[in-house]
Amino acid sequence: MAIDPEALYAPVQSGFPVCPAPVLDVGAGSGRDAIWLFGQGHSVTCVEPHPVLRAYGQSVVGGAQWIDCALPDLVGVSGRFDLILVGAVWHVLEEDQHADALCRLAELLADKGRLIVSLKQAENTPVIMDEARIAAAGLEVQQVAVTPSIQAGNHALGVMWEWKVLRPKAVGQRS
Repeated sequence: MAIDPEALYAPVQSGFPVCPAPVLDVGAGSGRDAIWLFGQGHSVTCVEPHPVLRAYGQSVVGGAQWIDCALPDLVGVSGRFDLILVGAVWHVLEEDQHADALCRLAELLADKGRLIVSLKQAENTPVIMDEARIAAAGLEVQQVAVTPSIQAGNHALGVMWEWKVLRPKAVGQRS
């Protein structure tokens, strides 16, 4: 079953820019979300460290920029983005990489931008995004949504996804 990005992101749709904007897709995989975003007129930069996925993505989303890098450093990514998507990636990072990854993502986020992160919540492996680290990176939580997996196999196993929409703290609140 192909995953429909519009259905996938429905719980956090309010975090998406209304007008075409610069978007960073971290862990872009084969380009599923990039195709959808590009089709809405967004300027899409895709980050994908896996060479086979990146090559395929480049072949199907030619209008996007593709960069071979990964969190926490995102070496080679520059600019500021109105939307940064980190979908199904956070759980592959080591716990000690979370703070650096959040700080790097905050650097790339435009002043009124949104960072949307999905956190896999499986029975024995819940993934958390520490509120103190979010604050230390100069970000705050705008929205949290919890949804069952839309993939049939994961759904049957009880896998849930916690979605966090983060935004930069107001200027007077930044540390």
